[in-house]
Amino acid sequence: MIAKRMMLMCVLCVALVACHAYARTDRPSLADFANSAGAQPDTAAPDVTVSADSLSAALLTGMTETQVLTIENTGGSDLTWEIRVRRAARDFRRWRMTEAPTVTAAPADGGGRPARPLIGRPLEARLADLTGVEILVDLGHGEPGLYEWSTIVSDLIARGAALTESYEPVTPELLSAYDVLWIGDCSDTWTPGEVAAVAAWVSGGGGLILEGDNSSTVAAYNSILGVLGADIMFLQPDATGGLTGGVYPHATTAGVDTIYLDSPIAQLAPATGNAVVLVDDAAGALNTAAEEVGGGRIVAMADEVFADWNMGIADNQLFANQVFDWLTGPSWLSTHPQSGTVAAGSSVDVDVTFDADGLFEGDYFADLIVTSNDPDDPEITVPAHLFVTGAPDIAVSSTLLAYGQVFIGTTVIATLVVTNDGTELLSVGDISVDEPAYSVAPTSLVLAHGESSDVEVSFTPSAVQPFPGILTITSDDPDEGTQLVQLEGEGVLPPDIGVTPDSLSADLMTGETDAQAITIENTGASDLTWEIGARERARGPRKWRLPEPPTVTAAPPDGGSVGRRAALPLERPLEARLEDLTGVDILWDRSHDQGGFSGWSTIIGDLTARGATVTMDSVAITSALLADYEAVWTIDCSDTWTPQEIEALATWITRGGGLILEGDNSSTVAAYNAILGAVGAGIEYSWGEGAYGLTSNIYPHATTAGVDTVYLADPVSTILPVEEPASVLIEDTAGVPNTAYSTSGSGRIIAMADEMLGDWSMWADNRLLGNQIFDWVTGVGWLSVAPQEGTIAAGGFVDVWATFDAAGLPGGEYRHGRTGHRCFGHAPRVWTGVHRNDRARHARRDERRYRAAFCERHQCR
Repeated sequence: MIAKRMMLMCVLCVALVACHAYARTDRPSLADFANSAGAQPDTAAPDVTVSADSLSAALLTGMTETQVLTIENTGGSDLTWEIRVRRAARDFRRWRMTEAPTVTAAPADGGGRPARPLIGRPLEARLADLTGVEILVDLGHGEPGLYEWSTIVSDLIARGAALTESYEPVTPELLSAYDVLWIGDCSDTWTPGEVAAVAAWVSGGGGLILEGDNSSTVAAYNSILGVLGADIMFLQPDATGGLTGGVYPHATTAGVDTIYLDSPIAQLAPATGNAVVLVDDAAGALNTAAEEVGGGRIVAMADEVFADWNMGIADNQLFANQVFDWLTGPSWLSTHPQSGTVAAGSSVDVDVTFDADGLFEGDYFADLIVTSNDPDDPEITVPAHLFVTGAPDIAVSSTLLAYGQVFIGTTVIATLVVTNDGTELLSVGDISVDEPAYSVAPTSLVLAHGESSDVEVSFTPSAVQPFPGILTITSDDPDEGTQLVQLEGEGVLPPDIGVTPDSLSADLMTGETDAQAITIENTGASDLTWEIGARERARGPRKWRLPEPPTVTAAPPDGGSVGRRAALPLERPLEARLEDLTGVDILWDRSHDQGGFSGWSTIIGDLTARGATVTMDSVAITSALLADYEAVWTIDCSDTWTPQEIEALATWITRGGGLILEGDNSSTVAAYNAILGAVGAGIEYSWGEGAYGLTSNIYPHATTAGVDTVYLADPVSTILPVEEPASVLIEDTAGVPNTAYSTSGSGRIIAMADEMLGDWSMWADNRLLGNQIFDWVTGVGWLSVAPQEGTIAAGGFVDVWATFDAAGLPGGEYRHGRTGHRCFGHAPRVWTGVHRNDRARHARRDERRYRAAFCERHQCR
């Protein structure tokens, strides 16, 4: 009995266990029952259909064509999809790349070591098969070899790419065999021919990598980007190293969360136009950007992002590999939209655009890859083919030239730029206008691939009325054979200026001031635009053409780098409206261990050509010495100035002398601050490195008229603070004051925290700035006018106050020659004489004669 009960209990236990297991793992679902009863399979999944099966187009260079690709969902739930473009004959698959090496040495350019541990594992990512891709690594301009880029080089080779190091000059023939040009930090300049070859090659479909940040690299890269017309520009101020999460969405940054920047000593200008931000540094400054130009693509990095010492940190290795994928992908094929969701039973049309802009004749192949959540067809490939027939392609800079109001009988010229964006010779057979008030030159053009030409369109109204017109450009562009440019201008009567009185005079004691009014009247029929300034009598501005600057072969005397340039040389003579400096004597001081002026040959040559005399003297500064000069020019010094020298200089400045301080080393800072303090200039030098490179932080002043950019070679100090009566003229690229001006008594002062007028700095607008500095410091200090410019309506007038200031002047007679009023066009000149006599409290033996003049210009608009 017991045995039977035990056997029954075992059977029940086994049954319970089996039931539990059945309920847990083997219980059929409702769907199983339905299927067993003969129901259909599950239809809730999306089901994608793509049509057409392939796309093709045949275009002339410069043409575009848009076709439609339809994505349909025949399934039972939402279809999410994405479309991308890849080069044909390439396959995207999962790659396991080499592990980044352990870095045991600092970078070649002196950057710091990585600040984070290495990832310590091979890279696994979905990347393209690069079989057949040819990459040219340029070493012909002082770049380092690939031995420090072994990780990315190994990755590219493993994926099928071929890399070639070349020391040869870059030519169209060399580039024609390659898909990518890779340029790293360079120390040698690129010739204009090489720059043009790279620009044409990129526009025609090449992929360009610019990687680096030293000063000569910045100059080279900006020259290439400038010729390309790209919206990317390198800047020289140091950036922030370390790990950054400032990564922006792009094909190159998919899956990239952080980038490591070792020691960037440059950055990129804020992105504009077609430039796309890829990576910001940790401080938010732009470090890496991408752009499509013509048929090509560019990636610019202001650091060695792909070097071995960065490759095992953050996502640099993934980013580097994806950059090459993007650069070697097609840019002539694009889609819109690129992703979306399609409800069950619906469809969406995707615009597929073939763009032959800048493409040379030949066949181009690519694939459109449609990925979706369709479980059966997660990826569908649609081949695309473009055949391009080479042709000229005309482009004009504007379709409207608006001249506004122009005086009857005067001529205003506007410039239209005509460019051949095609691949064959462009013949412009006729350029004509339908309104006699306009004329054009030249009337025909022949332009090679990528070449541009200026067309000057002149407007000369003959009556008081509007003059609408049409400029017609006829060329052999196959699809834009006729270009029309609208012309708008109006003829108006000119203004008529009157100035009273015709002379001014004052009789003052030393230290007194007197303000007198000059009335400027407009009795004409249009607005009168005028400006007024003071100039020395017997001097006057005129148009000067000064010779080309010499070739620079030596570094600055303070050890700065000639290579630290952010602009190309101005390979042309300087043409500018400058003063006649005949009779002006300038003292170059060498009595405090300054260098000679052999390194300042450009600006000294300009001053000499304009009539000035520059004398180098090593004797101590005294009042007797200074009495023979209008300006003192001193550069970096290593000896201190005695109190007696500073006192003599300060007295000479307050009586009308002009002082130019140019330099930045530590002993110079101390000497300059002693001088500036003695004259109460409101300027103080601050020891500490400034930001070098090209700066556009320039403030309006007589010295900076027409100056858009200034190059700072190697400032090792700044100017802080700047207080009344001083004002800032130029800030460096980081926004810190570098140059300022001030007045003391009747004297004028310019202080520069860098050798901005040396031959090695005769870039950008430094030369124009230097010439205008000497015009201003040798000008008139005892006579000022306010306001200095304005506009007077027809029938109106304005009073301008001329102030005579005898502060600090010894007894004597001071003459301010003539005041000239000039109306641009055909208005007459009007001259006004100015005279002042100072009644001296001291002996007449201190009497001096000052000659000066008002210079007043006016123009009606």
